[in-house]
Amino acid sequence: MKPWAWLVLAGWLLAPCPSGAEVLGLYDDAYLRHWQTITPQDARAVYRESILPALTRDERALLVGLEFEFPLRAPGEQAGREPFAFYAWRDAAGRPRVTASMLSLRLFSDLSLALVWLEAHGYAIDAPANYLTLLKYRPALRLPPPSGALGLPTSARDEPAVARRHGEFFTSGIVFVLLHELGHLRHGHVDRASSDPAASQRQEAQADAFALEVMARLGYPPVGAVGFFTFAAHWLPNRWDFETEAAWRDYVAHGSHPLTGERLRALAAVLRSRAEDFARKAEDIGRARAATVYIAGQIEGIAGLLDDEEVQQGIALLGRTLAPAALAPRKPGEPMATGVAPTPADQPFSGRYRGEFTDAGGTLEVVLELERRGDEVVGAYSFGLGVGRIRGRVQGAALHYLWQYGADTGRGVLRAGEGGRLEGHWGRGGSDRDGGTAHMGRY
Repeated sequence: MKPWAWLVLAGWLLAPCPSGAEVLGLYDDAYLRHWQTITPQDARAVYRESILPALTRDERALLVGLEFEFPLRAPGEQAGREPFAFYAWRDAAGRPRVTASMLSLRLFSDLSLALVWLEAHGYAIDAPANYLTLLKYRPALRLPPPSGALGLPTSARDEPAVARRHGEFFTSGIVFVLLHELGHLRHGHVDRASSDPAASQRQEAQADAFALEVMARLGYPPVGAVGFFTFAAHWLPNRWDFETEAAWRDYVAHGSHPLTGERLRALAAVLRSRAEDFARKAEDIGRARAATVYIAGQIEGIAGLLDDEEVQQGIALLGRTLAPAALAPRKPGEPMATGVAPTPADQPFSGRYRGEFTDAGGTLEVVLELERRGDEVVGAYSFGLGVGRIRGRVQGAALHYLWQYGADTGRGVLRAGEGGRLEGHWGRGGSDRDGGTAHMGRY
């Protein structure tokens, strides 16, 4: 059992699947219109100059009259697809169409930029995915766009190495996505209303296989697909967003581009088996081949994440408890910010502490931030999988408190010791000691 598994409350109320409505106002119209003058032209040029020449005669015949559409936001009932509003369809005359909303394109670009910038500067890279988790489970927070929420400097796009890496990441990710949609048109996946889960997954696998086939012909490894699927895994419905297996299977049968571990493992298998093809046009073929195998391993890791109930419930808890301040840049291993402004550490149970909470399953490294007013204390604790809250009263040399993490609650006692240290125990429900121990020092 993972050390934090006790935090996952049995019978936890499942969140509704995201509708997309929560993100429609993430960017204003003026911002999206600005990029509408840039991105669509670039995408059409990539299709015309790179993708189209790589298609076979039969594939071109099935895509005659193809048009790309780039609305500011997905229109009408398609708005529920946001922020992954990429889809293929045929109009009343049977002409092929691919739609990619500017909102979805900009969100993927901004999250990709954040990922690249954080990695370049040695910061933890989980914040972009956590941003989507907060959007999914706590839409009432009304987060700003990623650059502001994730603490990126305005100069992030101007750093040459970051700009180059972002260009590679974003472009290859979007090429994969657009080719996937062309794959649906290529294989005649127009009406999915009567599909069963198995048929739906076959369609997704066929569209993925087409995208990878064309990218292999181009000698173009799908570097950005890792980021795309990582982000999708933190937003799109997963098995444990549904109360029953039947409800999940119905979603897989009728939902838009369902994401499952089976689908991702099939994709990774193609990358491994054809690594040489993806690498053949690179300057350093050996390095590109190794990078392709690495991409396959990363995608397999995402598949494992999707299939692990404990991990998925942990992500849901993370989304329900994180403070927006936790999205700020931090070094790997450094706990997330709690969003509490602690009072000065001029007395016990005030200020910032760092240490360990233990239970029968293991040890958690925790940062505790306390605000003390007289004998009343409020605060929050962070341990890398969300933020919990505490409230208590000082009695002599001890703080007696109530804690809450999501829907789970309990009690605890911390006693002040030498050097500002805190030692104590905690429990669940009405107990203050049946859970484990706590050991904290000033931080």
